[in-house]
Amino acid sequence: MNLSRNSYGPIVLGAALFALGLAAWRMFVQPRMPEQLSGGQRVVPVYIERSDALTPLWRYGAPHEGGLLIAGDSRVSGAFLVDELARQGHSDAMVLMGPIGQLCDSLAVARTLPMRRLVLGLSPLSVYAPPTSESEFRRLRELRRSATSRFDVYAGREFAALRHDVVRPLELWHWRTGWFERSTAGDDQPYYRTLLAPDTYEARAARLVELEADLRRLLDDGWQVACVRLPAGRVLQEIEEAALPAQRLTALCERLGVPYLDYWTADFATTDGSHLTAGAARRFSAQFAADLALRAPRVAARGR
Repeated sequence: MNLSRNSYGPIVLGAALFALGLAAWRMFVQPRMPEQLSGGQRVVPVYIERSDALTPLWRYGAPHEGGLLIAGDSRVSGAFLVDELARQGHSDAMVLMGPIGQLCDSLAVARTLPMRRLVLGLSPLSVYAPPTSESEFRRLRELRRSATSRFDVYAGREFAALRHDVVRPLELWHWRTGWFERSTAGDDQPYYRTLLAPDTYEARAARLVELEADLRRLLDDGWQVACVRLPAGRVLQEIEEAALPAQRLTALCERLGVPYLDYWTADFATTDGSHLTAGAARRFSAQFAADLALRAPRVAARGR
């Protein structure tokens, strides 16, 4: 099929108009979208390969020499927004997330990174949760990807970042979760009741002892460490208190001599009693940055 030069005219014009519209959207519209619609992480997670991990691990942002590492379960990826932390002076911050905790895996990864400042998200779930079949499936799927599939994932991340900025605010899902969906914080929490059931208490207590030893080694190696407890709804607070009393986390930080920023009962809205809403996450990230500078200045200080 032969195409004349004139045949390309509509294609070129259409591409130019699309590029112009895209630029206008990103410059004038997207920055002014309500945070309930465009909030949340604005960076795409990157999977971290580790064959011996009990949970899949992802990072938000890139590692920096001497930078700030924030590690924990899925709450940390929803509460600590990388772009907001950068606005607050922490452009070297990276979030490391395992969806059902397993801080032992997160700290093992931390030792391979050039970071030297750590904020650890403490909760009964992050200390220990029994691995789930879904978590194992996601971990094995990532490990078994071929080179072609990995390139596809990389290209997909780049397009996903563009989609996040341009398309996501238009999706009805984000309107529903941002403005119209009621919080389930006051409902029963069967998912957390299962992961934090009485038959997990003994394993969690043992893992807490191991966690203390791991943190001591990091401190001995020159890391600056602070711990944080993120907000939770009333029902989840009751479940967590039974699974691992709050006093034991406080005592852990006291023995280690590390700052403990406790927001467990703070007034930040959640969607499900555990994960902050988009607007609350942005306010929390800003508040945390200010609190960290006051209460843990050596952790807040930019690495050299």
